[in-house]
Amino acid sequence: MSAKGSIYNNGFFLTPRGGLDVEGVYRDVNRVWHNSFVDYRSYRPQQVANVDANYFRANHEVKLGFGWRKNTVESQSTWPGTGQVNIHLGSYPTNGLMLPIFVADAVNNSEGRYLHFYASDRISMDRLTIDLGIRYDRSTSSLLEASRQASPLVPNLLPALTAPALFNTHTFDILAPRIGVSYALGEDSSTLLRASYGQFASQLSAGSAQQIASPISYSEVSFLAVDLNGDGIAQPDELLLDAGIISTFGFDPNNPTSTDSVNRISPDLTSPRTHEVIFGIDRELPIPNSAFTTSVTYRRFTNTRWLHLIGITSAHYGIVDTLTATLPEAAGGGSVSQDVYAPLPGVALPPGNGTEESNRAGYHQQYWGWEANFIKRLSNRWMARIGYSWNDHREYFTDPAAAIIDPTPTPGSPQRDGGLVITSTSGSGKSDIFFLTPKYQFIANGLYQAPLGINIAANLLVRQGYGQPYHQEIQAHPRDPGNFKNVLLTADVGANRLPAIRSFDMRVGKEFRFDEVTLNIDLDWFNILNAGTVLGRQYDVGAAPGLTGPGQTLEIMNPSLLRLGFRVGF
Repeated sequence: MSAKGSIYNNGFFLTPRGGLDVEGVYRDVNRVWHNSFVDYRSYRPQQVANVDANYFRANHEVKLGFGWRKNTVESQSTWPGTGQVNIHLGSYPTNGLMLPIFVADAVNNSEGRYLHFYASDRISMDRLTIDLGIRYDRSTSSLLEASRQASPLVPNLLPALTAPALFNTHTFDILAPRIGVSYALGEDSSTLLRASYGQFASQLSAGSAQQIASPISYSEVSFLAVDLNGDGIAQPDELLLDAGIISTFGFDPNNPTSTDSVNRISPDLTSPRTHEVIFGIDRELPIPNSAFTTSVTYRRFTNTRWLHLIGITSAHYGIVDTLTATLPEAAGGGSVSQDVYAPLPGVALPPGNGTEESNRAGYHQQYWGWEANFIKRLSNRWMARIGYSWNDHREYFTDPAAAIIDPTPTPGSPQRDGGLVITSTSGSGKSDIFFLTPKYQFIANGLYQAPLGINIAANLLVRQGYGQPYHQEIQAHPRDPGNFKNVLLTADVGANRLPAIRSFDMRVGKEFRFDEVTLNIDLDWFNILNAGTVLGRQYDVGAAPGLTGPGQTLEIMNPSLLRLGFRVGF
């Protein structure tokens, strides 16, 4: 039996190079930000306790475990100066039209609490081994009291607010079974057949409660303006107030002092589930300490959590425009068109574009994978592993009327039945990165123990490039929620991918011993081939031509690099 407890005082800051004491933050038509950017500060302490135990009796190996964890997330996002963000529209600077957005400080204080218990038994019966297990998880997310300051420019719409605490806005109780069976063939049991089924639940993040964290979580109001003096920033006398408010988000403009959230959570919300089935064969080879393994994996993802406008369905949407564009050569070129949808006339959107979090009905994802590996354990001075995998991850809409609200395809959600799944970056990481599972991946790595205690190791990676979801950012229709809409233009995001990745690395190391002390000196050589493979391009075909224009390369592999390292052990 073992027990452990930990306390972490984690956190991180993202500080804009332009600082917070400047006015005039704007984004030009090249999608490039100027003068400064948003400041983000997040404190994330954790407390963790775990107890695990093993028990052996006859042909049974029983494992038990219990865990408790508390995560606190206290974050604040602040735009520089008075909180005005200016977005240059596609016609700028021809007629100087821009969209000034007034943003209040976003304050999110939440807490997650987690309990888990698991029990499993491995039963060994001659050639047959059976693994049985079950896991219980209880996860909750709560809001802590938080306050924000009023907007200096529009305090009547974005006033100072203090939001009360709300406990257990999300509660997930999850019971997940696991079972595995393996059977050894041959007189020397050199072949192993195995199969397993497991059910897994997605973890509830501590910040899930922020969905209903009142207007202090995030609030903004947008107007139109014409840049009369040509400084790229909307001045008070340049606002087109007669046009009224273009859009609001996160609060009810008819009741801006309310601390009630415009969003809500479905009372039937449950944790997403993954069902996984694996069949595999392991075969010992004539080469000493080596084996060949292969397996087929099937996964089905259900109960996906999503956000949708309250009271709005796909029946409330109709075609308002057809977008035509020419794709860059990197996307195959040619002219494409895509219908754009928006709410029909007379459809009233919820105040503040309020959304509901629920499980996505009529929708699931499916994954098939196959992999094969040659594995040689360390013996006779060398070890190696060679592996190949094939992957296919797709989404299915069994009830489009329930699973789709706005039929307009976007880079993060192509919304095509049987189409490939795209995962786009979010949170505080790099933006505009779209992960599309590579169809194939090949790896080979190994180590050789040379004379004089010198170790030589190498690693080769080859995989298919990610997809290129070319799209166009357009100003949203007046009846649409939000200010902008990214319209996906590529019918098949997997048809024209980025170039395949080929990365080759090596290490040479030497260990020195001095009584009870060891010193390791390592020389690593990364990207020996100095490949400058493209990792990302400008996928927005509406961006202005230039260095960051449509199809232009925005990121490549790091160049060849040598690193000298020292490690001391005692």
